[in-house]
Amino acid sequence: AAGAAGASWRREVSEGQGRRAQRGRAAWILVTTILVLAAGYVGAQWALADRVPTGTTVAGVDIGGMPSAKAVTALRAGLVDIGARGIPITAGEQSTTLLPDQAGLSVDAPATVKALTGFGLEPSRLLIQITGGGRHDPVTVLDQAAFATAMTALTDSLAVDPVDGGLVFVDGKPQPRPAVKGARVVAGQSAQIIRAG
Repeated sequence: AAGAAGASWRREVSEGQGRRAQRGRAAWILVTTILVLAAGYVGAQWALADRVPTGTTVAGVDIGGMPSAKAVTALRAGLVDIGARGIPITAGEQSTTLLPDQAGLSVDAPATVKALTGFGLEPSRLLIQITGGGRHDPVTVLDQAAFATAMTALTDSLAVDPVDGGLVFVDGKPQPRPAVKGARVVAGQSAQIIRAG
């Protein structure tokens, strides 16, 4: 009976050690799996840190999927055309074109690209890299003095002076002359609209 009790005790000890070993192995596997996944996540974020998310456009210029340096070059090249064409401005029936460089408006291409790239551990960064970046506004720089001068010229060029209606005589015959409503652009509101986009 003593031999049977000893064997039973050894078996219980052995089973207890086996369970502890299995729990230790399971914990080790769990910790290792978490560390491997975390390392993969951090590695993916690091690998994509200098790349603009695919499908990203800024002011109509496609820079998606490009490394930062190439995206800055592409953005500058793409915005040259917009600067040369100017920004069409319409107020009522009057229209003109505002040339950004003459108005003190410029795009900071490096700052724009920097806002779209960089290393971070936020899950949203990786999600945007996977799903695409979409449309983004450029980071702009404004020369206040040049902009104020351009806004004065803009509001003056779009102004319409009022004209009273009346009669004019053409070849001795009276002809009606319609009244024209005057219109002035509100400089402050116009400036806000142009700066916003």
